[in-house]
Amino acid sequence: MALGPLERRKPEPEPRPEPKQEPEPGPVNPKPDRSRRPQQHLSKEEMADAKEKFSLISRNGEYITSKDMAALFRTMDQPKSDPEIQQMIDEVDTTGRGVVDFEDFLSMEKPDQLPDSEQELREAFRVFDMNDDGFISPEELHDCLRQLGERLTDDEVDEMIREADLDGDGKIDYHEFVQMMRGAT
Repeated sequence: MALGPLERRKPEPEPRPEPKQEPEPGPVNPKPDRSRRPQQHLSKEEMADAKEKFSLISRNGEYITSKDMAALFRTMDQPKSDPEIQQMIDEVDTTGRGVVDFEDFLSMEKPDQLPDSEQELREAFRVFDMNDDGFISPEELHDCLRQLGERLTDDEVDEMIREADLDGDGKIDYHEFVQMMRGAT
């Protein structure tokens, strides 16, 4: 059928392009993926060192809690707020439980985040050397740990002293403290 000059054919609508679907946003704080983590190649000595440092921080030996982290930073005379500590934990926590297990600890950029500068070590030593005589006695260690919320038996404190006491005098001097903190005992 012929269309007159005034009659126009309605153009067929052009097919609309499908709206682009934006990918769903990921979690605000994605957890590290252990499968993508570069393999840790640690010697037996480095692994033992990491385990020792982990056990110094963790009260239960299985994982590091925010309370454990808070106690660590207090001993270094660098107190952190609860949100700061939780953010630090969240950065390495792969389980989403709000704690750092040993594998998470190993994945940290610097698993030896314990004090390592001379100044930090001296400050930490001063916290434990409560009478400022240049030594950490079992009593000072016990009292300091109690003030930090650690409930250890006398036997546990004595064991800690024995492990760090290189010269066998029953107390920890600064050199022994540094060796213990750096895992070289």
